[in-house]
Amino acid sequence: MRPVFNWMARRTAASYGLVSEAILLLHEQQLGFEGNTQRLLLMNTVAASKYLKLLITTLRPDLRRTDEGEGLMALADFANGLHPPMSAEARSRIGYIGDVLARAARESAKVRRFLTCVRESDSAIAQALDYVAEHLAETRMLLEAASRQAAGVRPWPGSA
Repeated sequence: MRPVFNWMARRTAASYGLVSEAILLLHEQQLGFEGNTQRLLLMNTVAASKYLKLLITTLRPDLRRTDEGEGLMALADFANGLHPPMSAEARSRIGYIGDVLARAARESAKVRRFLTCVRESDSAIAQALDYVAEHLAETRMLLEAASRQAAGVRPWPGSA
């Protein structure tokens, strides 16, 4: 059973690393979004990272630390080694962030599908992964809408 938990922890950590990268990019880039969009993007990605952090420390208790800073460093070190390569060629900043979030969603979906296959789809871990998927989907939707707005693309009449 230990190899299964290790695999789940690695996939969850890969997703955590990607979400952390997206948080960093959303925070440091001047993307020019209007209103509360920037704050909503950050809130959703941070919420997803909190669920992923909880799952990783549940699957890998050795990463828990009494000091919050040490715990975050241990998680970052663990996730950094599992970060899948991402190509930024011919992509806008917003497009790259969207790709990072999509890859994070795919990594966490792998664990969710596994839990469904082993008939654990109602477990607490599966529910937490559902919350991660919801937050990442909402973030991607907001990001796409904001990028269209920033580019000056108007919605079709009657579609709003």
